[in-house]
Amino acid sequence: MDTEFQWEGHNIQINSQPMLKYLWMATETVVKVDGVEIGRVGGFGFTEKINGKFINNSRPSELILEMKVDLITLISIPYKLQIDGNVISQGRLKINDWL
Repeated sequence: MDTEFQWEGHNIQINSQPMLKYLWMATETVVKVDGVEIGRVGGFGFTEKINGKFINNSRPSELILEMKVDLITLISIPYKLQIDGNVISQGRLKINDWL
């Protein structure tokens, strides 16, 4: 199940799940705006960042998703979602389908 946000009429979806090719020890995260993928990141980094652009009211907007991996829990990671420099949401992002 994706984490979803509504922002100025746009549907923002974030999906983070374990990666089989790394034996489920790393995650891959995908961000979509209105069903269109704007960024993807994955691997063994302690800090991961997705930068992407999309059109909002006929003008480009910049989305930044920052995640800082910690070892407190294996089912979620701390994140901060910004659009055009404004924090839209922050907290913990659930990792889907963790074994």
